[in-house]
Amino acid sequence: MRYVKGNNIQGYLAYSGDRVVGWCNANTKADCLKCASWRRFMKHVPIEEPDSGIKVKSVFCFVIAPDMKRKGIATLIRERVCKDAIKEGFDFVDAYPYREAAYQSSDFGGYYEMYKRCGFYVSLETDQGLVMRKSLR
Repeated sequence: MRYVKGNNIQGYLAYSGDRVVGWCNANTKADCLKCASWRRFMKHVPIEEPDSGIKVKSVFCFVIAPDMKRKGIATLIRERVCKDAIKEGFDFVDAYPYREAAYQSSDFGGYYEMYKRCGFYVSLETDQGLVMRKSLR
């Protein structure tokens, strides 16, 4: 909660009625460095230099309620993130999925296939994980 109150992380909530059924942490890549989880799990992700002129929105954490998976909620959130990123002048949206679904609590980055279906491509593959990118221009 302190990260939200401190404006260190930003995100999207998905509701079904009055129940929260999904959440996505989507922030500037540079601001992701303020999150302890990012620093712990995402050391393999390169950060663009501030003077490069490239503006990247990162989708770092993605969670859907277990009983609401496979109902299109993740797709709706991703579409909204990309639409808002275009309005905000971002060049790319990056995501950091696992190649295969394991359905474990550590699968907070989402999965390769769910991003591929939405036009993301693998821009970097490391032993620690993937970086997938979608161009907004």
